[in-house]
Amino acid sequence: RPHRGSDPALFAMSPSLAQALLADGPGGKGDLKESRCPLREFALPEVFNTHPGGQEHLKTAEKSDCPGLLFLAYHIGLDMDGAIGNAVKARGLKIPETGTFYDELDAIVRKIKEEHKGQRYIFHAWCLLITALLLPSFVWLMVSPGLLPCLLVSLLFELYFLNIFHTRHHKGG
Repeated sequence: RPHRGSDPALFAMSPSLAQALLADGPGGKGDLKESRCPLREFALPEVFNTHPGGQEHLKTAEKSDCPGLLFLAYHIGLDMDGAIGNAVKARGLKIPETGTFYDELDAIVRKIKEEHKGQRYIFHAWCLLITALLLPSFVWLMVSPGLLPCLLVSLLFELYFLNIFHTRHHKGG
């Protein structure tokens, strides 16, 4: 059905995404209270000291009302049938159920990652450049204090924390 602000490109990209965004509820009839959320049934491992995402993600999931949703959100675009699935099964757990909406988003993320493989290397080079420039800029600031070295150090610090610490949060560590 036509909807205010609906975009034909959205339907072409992901029909179920468009329907989910435009529907009045899960079934389009406002039946949210009567629906069952299989994601709430997701069990977390008791111990997983080698979790690649770090222990903080697991602690956050422990406190969450819906750890299954967090699991799917953090693992979108990754190999659920390979290493991740094997790690979940090895701990006697089950991967949360997904639906058409999630499967389409996962396919979109995988497609983007496949089409833009070089972006990862560009990002790594960018992070190395920021790191390499940080020490000389500190030396410059200490040897010759002034507005320009101070601005450069401030900018590099901001870029460092935004790019490197933020990425480490997502990758664990």
